[in-house]
Amino acid sequence: SDRYIITAAHCLENWSSTIYQGGEIVGTEHFQYNDDCADVGVLKVASDKYISNYVYKYSWTDSRVTSYQTSSSSLDVGDKICLSGATSGFNCGEVTAVNITSLGKKGFMEANVDSEGGDSGGTWYYNGVLIGIHRSGGTNSDGTPFARFSHIANAKAFGGNWTPHTSNTIK
Repeated sequence: SDRYIITAAHCLENWSSTIYQGGEIVGTEHFQYNDDCADVGVLKVASDKYISNYVYKYSWTDSRVTSYQTSSSSLDVGDKICLSGATSGFNCGEVTAVNITSLGKKGFMEANVDSEGGDSGGTWYYNGVLIGIHRSGGTNSDGTPFARFSHIANAKAFGGNWTPHTSNTIK
């Protein structure tokens, strides 16, 4: 059956339909949506590549996604949350807003987590529960960081027919 990697749609804007990582073909662009409520890009994984439920924390084998939030209403201000970003690494904080405007689009979530350019498409989760896909970040006028993300339920609703891989089986 088809397997997919989920990222932020804006990460795919300058790519052709074939996606590379480290000079190797990872897959092909399957779908992208970047508007209200979600910034989601879906890549169909090449047949000779594998996916897993590992999320980078301090190594590639110390954290896994074992479930996901099925409704954006499951997320509340004050909930604990962590970002695994390619540039900033692993950072945790709390949800500070739901249904916020990000880059002119409404319906995104926000947390007080530091993020950097290159983190887009990163995994938002807590205690093994997948919560979202990183979109943007910055610094408030008081110097505190903020980061915004698509809730995984919104990404699924606007990003096509796929289900997050939560099994410990590599496929």
